Amino acid sequence: MAILKCKMCGGSLDVTEGMTVCECEYCGSMQTIPSVDDEKKITLFTRANRLRAACEFDKAAGVYENIVSDFPEEAEAYWGLVLCKFGIEYVDDPATGKKIPTCHRSSFESIMDDPDYEQTMENADVIARKVYREEAKTIDGIQKGILEISGREEPYDIFICYKETDDSGNRTVDSVMAQDIYNMLTENKYRVFFARISLEDKLGSAYEPYIFAALNSARIMLAVGTDYEYYNAVWVKNEWSRFLAMMSKDKKKVLIPCYKDIDAYDMPKEFRHLQAQDMGKVGAMQDLLRGIKKIMPKETAPVVQQVTQVGANVSSLLQRAFLFIEDGNWESADQYCEKVLDIEPENAEAYLGKLMVELKVRRRERLKNQKKPFNDSINYKKVIRYGDKELKKEMKDCTAEIKEKNRLQSTEEQYVIAMRIISGPEPTAEGMRKAGEIFASLGEYKDSEENAIKCKEQALEIIYREAMELYSKASTDTDYKKAREIFSSVKEYKDSAYIMKICDEKIIEIDDTRKYEKAEGYLREGVTAYNNGISMGDVALVRTAIVCIEKSKMAFSDLYDFRDSPQKAEECRKLVEEYKTYADNEERRLIKAKNKSNNRKVLVVAVLGGIVFFFIVILIFGSIIEANNYNEAMSLMDSGKYGEAAAAFESLGTYNDSEQKMVDAYYKYGVSLMAGGKYSEAAEAFKKAGDYKDSEERLKEISDTVNNGQSKK
Repeated sequence: MAILKCKMCGGSLDVTEGMTVCECEYCGSMQTIPSVDDEKKITLFTRANRLRAACEFDKAAGVYENIVSDFPEEAEAYWGLVLCKFGIEYVDDPATGKKIPTCHRSSFESIMDDPDYEQTMENADVIARKVYREEAKTIDGIQKGILEISGREEPYDIFICYKETDDSGNRTVDSVMAQDIYNMLTENKYRVFFARISLEDKLGSAYEPYIFAALNSARIMLAVGTDYEYYNAVWVKNEWSRFLAMMSKDKKKVLIPCYKDIDAYDMPKEFRHLQAQDMGKVGAMQDLLRGIKKIMPKETAPVVQQVTQVGANVSSLLQRAFLFIEDGNWESADQYCEKVLDIEPENAEAYLGKLMVELKVRRRERLKNQKKPFNDSINYKKVIRYGDKELKKEMKDCTAEIKEKNRLQSTEEQYVIAMRIISGPEPTAEGMRKAGEIFASLGEYKDSEENAIKCKEQALEIIYREAMELYSKASTDTDYKKAREIFSSVKEYKDSAYIMKICDEKIIEIDDTRKYEKAEGYLREGVTAYNNGISMGDVALVRTAIVCIEKSKMAFSDLYDFRDSPQKAEECRKLVEEYKTYADNEERRLIKAKNKSNNRKVLVVAVLGGIVFFFIVILIFGSIIEANNYNEAMSLMDSGKYGEAAAAFESLGTYNDSEQKMVDAYYKYGVSLMAGGKYSEAAEAFKKAGDYKDSEERLKEISDTVNNGQSKK
């Protein structure tokens, strides 16, 4: 079994099956863990956690996706996807020395609303769910801090993505080339994010809030690179992969790879559909600037009078738009908001108006009365992106209030439903299980966690009592099977596992008793037929008795040591020998008597006539008996009782195709015995089958198996 590693520090964890939460003895972190029931799963988790710890979030996410595909109910795999999505790395807290999360991939969406987090909570047990919730709250707090800082940052036009230092800590050629581009663009009045300069006054601070703000506000990213490895360096890839994800949602964003001294085909495969700029060509800087100006033209000499006029026009248009909103004239309101955006594409108030039109809300203060949060709306996101601090806070508080209101309402409703179930007059196991699941999903709400445990215990007790009642009244194997099936659903509860074993023993005992009684019936039938045959002088009846005793012997042999089955089988064997001896002697006596009748002709004719008549009667009677015995042997064959069938066919001698059927029955009997590990009995059966099919090969295989077993001993 592969060793599970700590996802905080990488140390080996001491885990036993059934655990979902574990404390690392090296770093002291209390953490959730996957179920250790599959070697492949643990191997994949080890690889994914190693990649995530190295901040290779995209590669790690790919491995977690594979785990989810193979094990769709593994909560830890969904949690791994959450950690990758938000770029969570665990670092040492200088104050306490404990491992704490840091966020390298911020998002406007809260971790609490993430679908993978919801899957995590849905598939986790009560204990693990509490740990996940606390960790998510911590990450959510970090996110909010990042968003608060990033919300105060000025927007950028262009983001330059590059590798600052090489493995030796020296400045790269990429950094120098990126700074040349930065100088050119700032001279042309563009607002450019270049980490070397843009973050120089933030040394010692967490960079993520400023990088996140720049990535979101920038219209263009320039991915500068002179080496394939530099393009795929962890933090470089982290920036351009996040920007590509934003491009898929905002079609106005553009990424331009700027490469030098490498083949265009050596760039990341994600860039293949993009128009790249070869910075090694003569005039590359001028070509780059011209391309950027086509995407983002800059006005160099705005006229004050025009600005004033535009400002006044925007204000009038906004006023008209909100008047239409108050009247519920949604179409006209939307048109006027669009007119404002044609003049000022980043006007947050216009996007607020479009949001109110989208939600059909006439007054701004009524936004918080919406039944569902609207933070997925593109208009809401634009308000957050372009709005001032007060407007952003107003919108975020509004959505937060809606979510909290819905959460409390839904939580209380679910709590009431669960309480009604457990308070019913006749609680059922299914009802308790359902109530327990509801309480577990409510987490720390009121006494939900305590009730979840109680419901689970009560559901187990109800099922256990039902099984015990059925078990106490059981008299047939069907009754014991039903009781065992119910006990198996609660096999870890009380003594259920022990009673399951008793049920198994009872089922076997009842089945063996039934077989024993059937074998005794064959024995009684055979003894009766023999006694009748002797009293009537009927050898055919004696032969029929032999068949019955043979069946009884085979049936007792199959029961092994049940009751006195071995003694009964030996008794039957002796009776068969005794009956065969009598039958053979009686047939020889009749033949001798026939030969002595030649002294007188008349006597010969009379005796011969009598003998002929006697044998005709015997043949007719024997033919009927043989036909019945043949049909019964075929029935035994069809029902899979090959040992009994073989004995029956053997006693029929040359009747019909009995000899061939006997060989086939002994072969199948040998196969079934061999499958059950009864090698000596199987060998005897295959010997009687002769060269039928692969009997000889089967005998050799049995011999090899037995010899190997003895050599190992």
